[in-house]
Amino acid sequence: MKEQAMQKIEKEKCNGPVAELQKAVMCWLEADDEAAGFIMTEGKTINGLFDFLKDTARKNESNGCCCINGDDSEGMSLVLNYFGMDKDKAHSRLENGLMYKMGQVMLSRWKPYGAPVGNITNAQGSILQFNGGQYGKQAGG
Repeated sequence: MKEQAMQKIEKEKCNGPVAELQKAVMCWLEADDEAAGFIMTEGKTINGLFDFLKDTARKNESNGCCCINGDDSEGMSLVLNYFGMDKDKAHSRLENGLMYKMGQVMLSRWKPYGAPVGNITNAQGSILQFNGGQYGKQAGG
């Protein structure tokens, strides 16, 4: 089912901030074994998620500005809730390690602009080598 969920997410045309949501949902899928079942919910899409988040933000509108109050886990809780996860369960799962796992997935996909694939230099000048989703200090570096 995970592969089907990935295909469902990837086939949806997304640009701008919607594409960022698409990436976040992909990270959730990779980090959480339960995600595929929620993502495959009939009628739930990335563009629908964006509309849901806009509507939620509009509830907090003041002087023409609107936002979602809270930290990253609050925003992700809304994402999980949109796809059908109970709000309390979403908060609990995120606070008990899911948010951390998703962060690890996001970091494993990130590289500085122009950096060669496989090697990244950290702030102390040590070369870090990419190893299947894990970074480790290169021997002698």
